[in-house]
Amino acid sequence: MRLGDRLGQVRTRPGRARQLRDEDELSCREIAAALGTEGQRPKRGEHWHPETVRRMLANTTDRPPTLRKRSA
Repeated sequence: MRLGDRLGQVRTRPGRARQLRDEDELSCREIAAALGTEGQRPKRGEHWHPETVRRMLANTTDRPPTLRKRSA
C-alpha cells in the first residue's frame, strides 16, 4: 500500500487538481501554486503554470492526447 493510499490522499496530479478545483473552488493559478507547495512536480519543468493546470483539467480521459484513439 502506498503512502497516499494510507493517508486517504489523492495520488495523481490530475486527481488532486480536480479535488482542489471542486472542493476548494480554486483558480488555475491557485491550483498551480498549491501543487507546487505540496511538492508535486509537473511532468516537465520546475514549476506549474496556470495554463498547464487548465489543460490538465480539460483533459477528461487522463491520457495524453497522443494516446487517444482517433475517430475515423
